[in-house]
Amino acid sequence: MVPILEVRNVTKRFPGVLANDSVSFSLDEGEILAFLGENGAGKSTLMNILYGLYDPDEGEIYVAPTYDITHIVDRVGGGDSFMGGLIYGLNTYTDQPQLALNFAVAASCLKHSIYGDFNMVSVPEVEKLMGGDVSGRVSR
Repeated sequence: MVPILEVRNVTKRFPGVLANDSVSFSLDEGEILAFLGENGAGKSTLMNILYGLYDPDEGEIYVAPTYDITHIVDRVGGGDSFMGGLIYGLNTYTDQPQLALNFAVAASCLKHSIYGDFNMVSVPEVEKLMGGDVSGRVSR
């Protein structure tokens, strides 16, 4: 299963305090994760990083976008479309792995609106979905 959230080596420092030191974890869809610790252990700081209130000093956070596809016409080829989209995204967004992941998810999502084993969507159509058009359909 692909995680919907992955945190890698996140570190956060405040003057005189190391609040989070190389925190790493992943979260799958439907999974519940709890952070336990004493006062001052960095739990709230980590949550504030995840909410976007703080930026991490180091590390990476990846969030997989989700789409509600209302008219699935064919499930064949979705995995291939994801991998093709990921390869394209990694080659196009070389310094932005989150955008590469977003491209792959959107390409795979759009494949489900096309009959057959071939993803006949264009880069602009995938980028349109990435940009917020969540209709879940290819318009031609």
